Amino acid sequence: MYKGSFKILFFGMSIILASMNLVRANENKWRLADLENILFVKTDHGNVLIELSPDFAPNHVKHMKLLTREGFFNNRIFYRVIENFIAQTGSGDDLAMGGNQNIEKLVNAEFTIPYDATPPFTSTGNGDPFADETGFSSGFPVGRDRKKQHSWISHCPGAVGMARNDHSNSGGTDWYVVIGQSPRHLDRNITVFGRVIDGLDVIYSMPHGSFSHEGSNIKGKRPGRISDVIVMSDLPKSQQPIVHIENTNHNAFFERLEGRKKRNNPWYIHKPPAFVDLCTVTIRTQIKWPEK
Repeated sequence: MYKGSFKILFFGMSIILASMNLVRANENKWRLADLENILFVKTDHGNVLIELSPDFAPNHVKHMKLLTREGFFNNRIFYRVIENFIAQTGSGDDLAMGGNQNIEKLVNAEFTIPYDATPPFTSTGNGDPFADETGFSSGFPVGRDRKKQHSWISHCPGAVGMARNDHSNSGGTDWYVVIGQSPRHLDRNITVFGRVIDGLDVIYSMPHGSFSHEGSNIKGKRPGRISDVIVMSDLPKSQQPIVHIENTNHNAFFERLEGRKKRNNPWYIHKPPAFVDLCTVTIRTQIKWPEK
């Protein structure tokens, strides 16, 4: 009687432990985003969330949060929106012929990080013309160069970078979001410090063209305007969302990448090669806003 009860108890505990492991595995498919590293950008076309990357650009992340908390980006326009390229905003000084008037607000370039300093990395299993190896670190699309021992965030759609002029350390007051195709030729030439995790459609909807900072161009179009940028952790607790982002270090994500290589669907007349294009992989995001 005692032995049988013990077996039943042991079997029951095994089921409970297995269930707990399953729950933990499912939870690990998503990571809870740190709201201290998310910018909440309010515009007249809608809201945008940008996740910052202290792993790849720690000084830019600190810089952006400092300027955000100063209100530096409030009431700025998207003054340069180019089809299939970028949407750029800020003070406009980084592109000024006379040099940046906010010289005290510049930040040194962080184009790459050491290869061995790369956060946990899930490889696509292939490189491309711009990188020996491509993959993902903490949700960010990453290129790596084995010979030079460098890693960097790639210019995929939604990437957020710091504009500059010819000098590598001339950026700090203007930033852009990649829209449309992927200008990978900019990789390692501009610091990418974040990516849009929600609201990329809002950025795409910004009026296209080159706008004066008075708010109109020769055709009379009005540019998209930022009303406010907030570090999300600065919101009152009652207004803070819960943000989960697909965990690119989890086996489920690796399996999704591998599945892209197989392409066994009979729809394909000419089967594509077993290759994953870094910039075509969407990282999923779940956002739960507090009920009003």
